[in-house]
Amino acid sequence: MAEFQRLVHSVLVAVWLCTATGAAGSPPAEGDLRLAHSNPNLRSCGRVEVFYNGSWGTVCDNSWHKRDADVICRQLGFVEGSRFRCHAACFGEGEGKVWMDALACPRGGDKVMLCDFKQWGEHDCTHANDVGVCCKGEQVILAPLAQTDETRVRISCPCAADGRCLSCPARLTPSRTEDCTEPSSAAVEGMVEVSFGEKWIPVSAGAWSPAAARVACGELGYPLALDTSVIFANDACTVEEGRRLKDSSSGASRVVTSVECNGDESMLTNCSLETGPGSSTFCAAKLVCGFLAPPDCPNSNQTYRLRSGALPWVGRLEVKIDGKWGTVSDNNFGMAEGNVACRAAGFGSAVAVQSGSQYGRGIGRVHHHNLRCIGNESSLSECSSTPASDDLDHSGDVGVRCHSPNPCSSILRLAPGGPDSESQGSRSGHPQLTGSQGPGLLCPGVLDVPSARVACASTSEMFLQSMTRVTAPSNDTTSVFYRGRIECGGGEADITECSVDVEAVAQCPHGLVQELTCTSCVPDLVPDLESFRSSLARYSSPLTSYFPAISHTPMTFLTCALEENCLSSSANTARSSDYRTLLKFESFTNNWGLCPFLPNLDRSDWIFHDCHRHYHSFEAFVDFNLVDPATGVKVADGHKASFCLEDTVCAEGHSPHYMCRPDSDQGISANCGDRYGRYLDCQWIDITGVPSGTYLVSQLLNPHQDSSESDFRNNEVTCEVELVVEDSTVDVIDCWQSDHT
Repeated sequence: MAEFQRLVHSVLVAVWLCTATGAAGSPPAEGDLRLAHSNPNLRSCGRVEVFYNGSWGTVCDNSWHKRDADVICRQLGFVEGSRFRCHAACFGEGEGKVWMDALACPRGGDKVMLCDFKQWGEHDCTHANDVGVCCKGEQVILAPLAQTDETRVRISCPCAADGRCLSCPARLTPSRTEDCTEPSSAAVEGMVEVSFGEKWIPVSAGAWSPAAARVACGELGYPLALDTSVIFANDACTVEEGRRLKDSSSGASRVVTSVECNGDESMLTNCSLETGPGSSTFCAAKLVCGFLAPPDCPNSNQTYRLRSGALPWVGRLEVKIDGKWGTVSDNNFGMAEGNVACRAAGFGSAVAVQSGSQYGRGIGRVHHHNLRCIGNESSLSECSSTPASDDLDHSGDVGVRCHSPNPCSSILRLAPGGPDSESQGSRSGHPQLTGSQGPGLLCPGVLDVPSARVACASTSEMFLQSMTRVTAPSNDTTSVFYRGRIECGGGEADITECSVDVEAVAQCPHGLVQELTCTSCVPDLVPDLESFRSSLARYSSPLTSYFPAISHTPMTFLTCALEENCLSSSANTARSSDYRTLLKFESFTNNWGLCPFLPNLDRSDWIFHDCHRHYHSFEAFVDFNLVDPATGVKVADGHKASFCLEDTVCAEGHSPHYMCRPDSDQGISANCGDRYGRYLDCQWIDITGVPSGTYLVSQLLNPHQDSSESDFRNNEVTCEVELVVEDSTVDVIDCWQSDHT
């Protein structure tokens, strides 16, 4: 330590550089952190400083543990936590107050103000006790490569009585009609207005064109301009209609007289616009926008989608080619390419393009590389590109944010839960519904897990981290509460798309209300398909060649497995001399998300299994199923408890953090994976009594969705196999990954 301190102090200078929380250029807020250091090569290291009561101060090294350092690093945006912590002013002595002492943070936290510590400024330290930390990995900052300004076009209905007009959509995403015959019906329809400063100015019918309509619909969140006619109401312009358009008694006081668009712009204000005086006989331009065919319609032929974003129109871009989903390289991918991709995925034009797998890594092939689009193509395949190579990895998967429709009204918001309810990357609060009796907090049970996910996404553009019940806040100004049920599938864009069945009450039972914690950074577990396939088919290593895929094992070797419920129910009455028939295979779980996958239980709640002499942090980390494909009936199953989640293998440029040791934390770091060999206990399905034949064998990760992920749809792998139980052989017919066929 002394040698390290001499190294650090040798580079100290008068001017300190800082890695800090909070938006760049904005004043710090209470609880913000920074790392004070003097070396530009040490951006992830420094003395820990916290902002409170208008000034920066330090943290004392009493009870300074790794979990405290991990929380500090996560709040700073280093999602993998800390790689080094130090005491005794290892990065030099700070100035001002010592704000925190005896810090005690919970495992897995990401907000230092939610940790226990003495009162602000209460300590028995000097600056000789200032703590320091080095964080692991790179800061996760979702900064776009390119981005447009906020939307500056709208549809209004000043004279709805004169004709059909819809200024806002019934849904924010396309809904399947009963027979899928009307996938392109109008979602919005009305008069076009453009924002100039604080005034909204209507567009003249004579200035309108199909290209302008395409751009305007894209900016409003729709891929299609369905009607390019230039007359607004009933194919007639009347003096009375003109008078009702704007703020002048003689008609619109100022109008857009010229709009010149190519059709590939992201926003109408990117076109060439001119304005001029209006008149009492002014005719307004008409705009009708609609969605593409919903993806579950037989005629939709959808080949583009976004994954791992909190909302449907945000995420990693994926393309389906030759029946297989894959990703797109971020090389040379800009706003023109983003516009094409967003429209092809069923949304409006692009708002932002993001590089470097900022929505996690995909799987499969990288289908497109080095794309060059004009911006008005109907698909990326119409753009020029370099042929994609099988050597491309997924570290450069591109992500996009697309323009999306605005809801007609917002009935849910997340009311702050207290002074510590918001920090970088997370937000806590009480869901507040605007119902029949006005705004009110929700009683426990109104939101289940799927609807809570929609609540976090629609109010915060985040993922659900946890849901609890707490005492209703004393400073709540609403006079009612709501009980009942809000039921969502989990993939809706807004609560208005869910089933809402609630009633107003004066008070919730026991004075409790629901509270949500939402987070922007979550893992994404993806099982490795090839590992599963090859482990069923054969093993080539000397170690595992002695373990056939179908094993006939005596009960005397399965005592611990029986205790941990890894055998079928008939094993409970089996004799010690009996044999069990086990279908064995490997599980290799990758975390392609942005944050570590951590146990859903606190370490103090882990269950110790005496037989195997290890802890379980999940009771069911992965479920195994054997299904008869002819009937769809499950004939056997199994499960694997996570007795030792660890980083077995990591992608290039990433290092393991979680290791299988008695004194270590469990987890799977971002861009790392955990491998369970088929020679391990419970890495099987007990198929005793199952006859030979054709079956579907599958693995499903995080089966009860106990821990948050950015995408649960990619958690399963399945193989169709021919079992010959008598010969202990398995013939693998075909394998596939959920959500990728």
